Amino acid sequence: MDDRKAMEQVKQWLRDFVPKEVSQDANSYYVITPQAEWSVENKTPIEFKGEKYTFLYAKAKFYANNEATNNAWMCSGVLYQGKLYKGFCLEGFNGVLFAQVVEHNQEPYLVLVLGGGFDYYKQPTLPILVFRIIDRTFYLDYYGAQNADTRIDRYCLSQDDPEGAHKIAMGELNNSLLVQLQMRSKDRLCGVKNPPLQPPMDIVMGNRSYRLIQIAPYFYLNHTPLAGCDYIQIPGLGYNALCHGAQVQTKFTHKGRFLTLESYWQHKPTSKPFTKAYKGFITLKEIDGTLYLYQYSQQVFQVETKSTFKELVGTDIFYRQPRDDPSAKNLIKWDQVSIPKLSKLETECRFRGLCERR
Repeated sequence: MDDRKAMEQVKQWLRDFVPKEVSQDANSYYVITPQAEWSVENKTPIEFKGEKYTFLYAKAKFYANNEATNNAWMCSGVLYQGKLYKGFCLEGFNGVLFAQVVEHNQEPYLVLVLGGGFDYYKQPTLPILVFRIIDRTFYLDYYGAQNADTRIDRYCLSQDDPEGAHKIAMGELNNSLLVQLQMRSKDRLCGVKNPPLQPPMDIVMGNRSYRLIQIAPYFYLNHTPLAGCDYIQIPGLGYNALCHGAQVQTKFTHKGRFLTLESYWQHKPTSKPFTKAYKGFITLKEIDGTLYLYQYSQQVFQVETKSTFKELVGTDIFYRQPRDDPSAKNLIKWDQVSIPKLSKLETECRFRGLCERR
């Protein structure tokens, strides 16, 4: 079995896992990603002691009345020597799953961060799962979570099962088991202490206050960054977040009635003389106590691989409310801003010839 057929099977496991009765209505349906089985999306290669593994996962999101809901599911598997082994299926997380391999003491760890996360004592929290290869099988090595204040360690193999007599294989993982692990003592510490955290920042725009929360979880055995989520929360009300991979740096800037989320990322250096870097800007405007998308733009830089000299080669404004919605009849609220929505705005801009691919 190749990775294309393996992804087909993982997606079928997912179809079998999600509830069926909720999709009977004509305007209700599931969206499963990745859509193309041959895509490298949602596939993480791992090499250990000369042997190659591939972790694959697929996600399903439910839409009711053609609108996205908070219901989401995922299923996974591991491809090894042409054979697919079933991983785990989870329900209830509403966000992006970030998968990466972290090496520690010359051993690879598969680390999963559930971006978007869940509420923990009314705080946005990112769950973290870490798996380790033992005798060619993936076992749970760590389960915890990260919020704006601290890292919450729920399970670590080295402390909870040092002899390895009751190891938890990847295929045994499910929602019920995670709930059991969450009931464990709160004062345990697995691995290194938390790195310095960025405290939440409170700002005022108009007559309403907002809390800006940035969560950047780290690997529990060292300070390797794993991912990040940037939240805007209205105290007493809900919050919305945009999440990103570990290679992206973000920050908020606030001026008057405008709030901008800046992001910066760069391609890895190669043997070629130049690589690219990008700086994105998502600017929100406060109008009568509500935040709306005002502008979404991006700068593209050319970076010399040897000297790291950075040169601006172009700027594209994918969306600007006065330009694209001058009558303000289709304002985009902050809670409607998502990665797919931003990608759609970028595609529409290029289709209209207002920006170009650089």
